[in-house]
Amino acid sequence: MRDLILETETPATAGDDADGLAGRGLTLIQSLQRGLRLVEAVVEQGPMTARTLSKATGLGMPTTYHLLRTLVYEGYLERRAGGFYALGPQFHSTAELERQARTVRVLRETTSQLRDLTNATAAVAELDGRDVLLTHLSPSPKGPAPDLWVGMRLPMHATALGKAVLRQLDPARRDELLTAEPLARYTARTIADPLQLMRELAGSPIAHSRDQYLYGISCIAVPLRGLRSPSALSLCFHSGLTPRRRLRLERALVETVEDLTCLSGPEAV
Repeated sequence: MRDLILETETPATAGDDADGLAGRGLTLIQSLQRGLRLVEAVVEQGPMTARTLSKATGLGMPTTYHLLRTLVYEGYLERRAGGFYALGPQFHSTAELERQARTVRVLRETTSQLRDLTNATAAVAELDGRDVLLTHLSPSPKGPAPDLWVGMRLPMHATALGKAVLRQLDPARRDELLTAEPLARYTARTIADPLQLMRELAGSPIAHSRDQYLYGISCIAVPLRGLRSPSALSLCFHSGLTPRRRLRLERALVETVEDLTCLSGPEAV
């Protein structure tokens, strides 16, 4: 907010209420403070007219108009029909960056905790064109070591991550992805028949892949809601795991996703 700093920096005085700022000799920029009061009022109460903002903040009308023009110019507020001022694109861009950073942190922590809990490799992938893109990976030193890395593209029809993503798509989009080109076979167990794969997707809410992409490697995955693109969280483990152990992994995976409540996006998980 370059134009908000219109006054010289003045030391706080005894009349300032900033928790003893005067006693610590800190410097305040009054125009910046006043501009932030206008933004805070819009955040708390929604779009407001200049006159209403003046009354809500205790600022005079000339000062309010001057600060509003600056805030609109910088993109922190926008002027709408009827003279109402609402949050602007710059504010939304900053909030979006904060949400994305929070999402990355949450998913990184989630995959690490899930790996430690299960001793299996945990991963997150999202839809990217005709494939899924691996965005988070927490390999387990006690599990198999598949040749995977963040940024790797995986086929949707041969991986649990891909199947969990496919399940979230509308039927037309899903059919397009599965029938536009022949499905490649990666192992003898890869399902390359679109109709057979669609029947599988209509079954259990947990996606499975056993020796379908790599021999000796099995994966389970469930959808992650509330992200920018259809995404999924998975666990990878040795195919020879006992049914009881696999069931424990499934429960841990489902419970982990159910506990996620702070992902980015308009929807909750």
